[in-house]
Amino acid sequence: MHIVPPDPVNPASYEVGEEYEWPALIRAGNDQVFEHMFIVYAPKLASFADAYVKSREIAQELVQEVFLWVWSNRENWTVTTDVRTYLYSATRNAALGYLKRQKIRINFDNSMLQDNTASIQSATVENEMMREELIRTIYDAISELPESRRVAVTLRWIHKLSYEQIAQVVGSSPKAVEKQLYRALRDLRGKLEGRV
Repeated sequence: MHIVPPDPVNPASYEVGEEYEWPALIRAGNDQVFEHMFIVYAPKLASFADAYVKSREIAQELVQEVFLWVWSNRENWTVTTDVRTYLYSATRNAALGYLKRQKIRINFDNSMLQDNTASIQSATVENEMMREELIRTIYDAISELPESRRVAVTLRWIHKLSYEQIAQVVGSSPKAVEKQLYRALRDLRGKLEGRV
């Protein structure tokens, strides 16, 4: 079953309240808040899941399953963190569950980062080529990081999650996340030295 968001003229016009109020409103059956949450988060979560499963279609299906589960269990849906962290954690768990069932190794997907940098504009073709080479070099260096550092970098610098939110998503402490990011930055400096 696929959840298809409505084609609202202006989704911002919905009375959806503050994000911290969404779980209570959804528990009460407010489908406009649920649809708004889907519109806001589904594309970001699909991009995040795609880094794990290496398939845009499967990533979108996993995100739809997460939202379907939330809606189907809305009367008992409890969020102990914030909505954003909950959805990223649920999506990560769905992706890891899928990979476990499929016995597929996790590899970093450079296309996710390329999608996020597509809006960078270049004044000339030469500048564009230099920019693309620099981005490719950085992505290659990130893809060589150990998985825990790769995930921390992706969540922090691509999806803009806080250390606390990343810790909740990956099941560690904020201090451990800070150490992973420090080590990732150190590793990237070493890998990029002389290449950039």
